[in-house]
Amino acid sequence: MSNDEAEKERDFLASLKSDSGRELGEWMSAIDASAADERNDIIDWLRRQGFTFAKASWLERIHHNNGRPIYLEDGLVTAVTNAATAKTTAGKPNLVVVSDSSAIAPTNLDNTPTNAANENQPAETALAALPAPDPDQLEKLLQSAKAYRPLAQFLVREIATAVPSATQHPSGSEITFANPNPFAVLVVSPKALRLALSLGDTPVEPPLEPAKFPQASVRVSAQISQNLTHIAVLTDARQVNDVLIGQITRAAAL
Repeated sequence: MSNDEAEKERDFLASLKSDSGRELGEWMSAIDASAADERNDIIDWLRRQGFTFAKASWLERIHHNNGRPIYLEDGLVTAVTNAATAKTTAGKPNLVVVSDSSAIAPTNLDNTPTNAANENQPAETALAALPAPDPDQLEKLLQSAKAYRPLAQFLVREIATAVPSATQHPSGSEITFANPNPFAVLVVSPKALRLALSLGDTPVEPPLEPAKFPQASVRVSAQISQNLTHIAVLTDARQVNDVLIGQITRAAAL
């Protein structure tokens, strides 16, 4: 066994949660839930999640090894995972859900709620205010995209792959994605798809624009509309690229 390789694996696992937002077991489950099954497909999928080729290859090797690290023993894996979890959860701000206004807002970086009067509202309030996941309603909504239905289906699958824990809540002309708080809304129409994201103070850069919903017919859920800060207008599957997927995963993590 190479001591250098063991040390690299130790460092990789220790920072995995803080670097990517997920622990090793969560990434193994995400790979299992993805459509990727061949080694190269898994590596390509991981690279779309933001990993470098080297780290994607390392995760693929661990997945091929039945989810067990290549070099570290069980005790060391547990110690590394616990240390990484403690590091990433210490001082992490909690999400705050506003149940009696028109916004669901996160806390500020100093852990001061943006709406102090609602700082004790549970996250479940957000899900309770959303329509229940309904596959039949989702399919009906996707059909309303007409020529853009394949693109809408593709985007929904990509979001499910990038954020396996996200739930889908179709209603009217939009699909709200929550994890557990709402982080994205896909507005479906025969003219274009509009994906709005909750990205806080993230700079607005292509392919995203400041979130706007000019059409009166677009009924984005009032409870979360004030927290949607960025939007992408989609008409081509090539727009659903690594950059956009990265912003979606960032919104889900926020």
